[in-house]
Amino acid sequence: MDIFYLSLWKTKVDYSQEMKNIIVRSLSGAVYVGVIISSIVWGGLWAYPLVCAALAAVGIVEFNRICLGTQHSQGNKTILALDITAAVCTILGPIGVISWPAPFTNISAIISLLAFLYLIVRPVAQLYFKEINPIKSLTTSFGGNTYVAIPLLCSCLIQQISSPGLLLAVFIMIWCNDTGAFLSGISLGKHKLWERISPKKTWEGFIGGMIFCTASDVACAYLFDGPIAFKHPMPLWNIITLGITVSIVATWGDLVESLLKRSANIKDSGNIIPGHGGVLDRIDSLLLVMPWALLWLTVTSF
Repeated sequence: MDIFYLSLWKTKVDYSQEMKNIIVRSLSGAVYVGVIISSIVWGGLWAYPLVCAALAAVGIVEFNRICLGTQHSQGNKTILALDITAAVCTILGPIGVISWPAPFTNISAIISLLAFLYLIVRPVAQLYFKEINPIKSLTTSFGGNTYVAIPLLCSCLIQQISSPGLLLAVFIMIWCNDTGAFLSGISLGKHKLWERISPKKTWEGFIGGMIFCTASDVACAYLFDGPIAFKHPMPLWNIITLGITVSIVATWGDLVESLLKRSANIKDSGNIIPGHGGVLDRIDSLLLVMPWALLWLTVTSF
């Protein structure tokens, strides 16, 4: 009997902890979604790029930790500061030049110049830190900015060049793809999608996510109005194709980040978002989807 009651008590504790984790995850997810939506819809041309700059800064820290581990030397701290500065400048410089009013246009031009100079300063800086492995350090620096900062810049370009509504639709597609894949996977999932990298993902979940993703794209195209209406109407075939391809690329983005974490033997990229882990855990799909969406919209607009 003692074993029975002990088992029952443990089950209740585990259930209580699981419910607490779900609540924390839901609340932090709601805050993230709220920040993204409010910055796009009501933030004008300023708020969303600033949010992306903040995400890039934290994402670079997490990427460096994944690739290099926790580094405490002064040289590593200096290099990390250069990487973060470059990521922020890569986003704010071009966007400010494109759309921000004077005198911020001139300031943005200087920021863009700093991002460009990083291509020279960063390799030269490596000469002065002999205790740091140059190959791993340089590939991490340039790889992090390519993987994190440039995709976030692409998302800003979608907002500035196309429309805020279209950027919001891409986010909704990503969120619906994740939700659809989760619901379909837990209820119907039997056939593993990519067991070597992500054992929980299934083909059934992938197909369910694609259906949710495409349906949400169609809904956004026809329901968005006013300031979030699509600036240029898209034919139905274009809307459906974008939804299908975003689902595929979003799944790849999730798998790529899982591969990086598995290679580094870590569960989460960080712990800044309660219940979710790090910033990269939250924006992993976005990092591949945004370049693809910008490319697709550019090609199909001709």
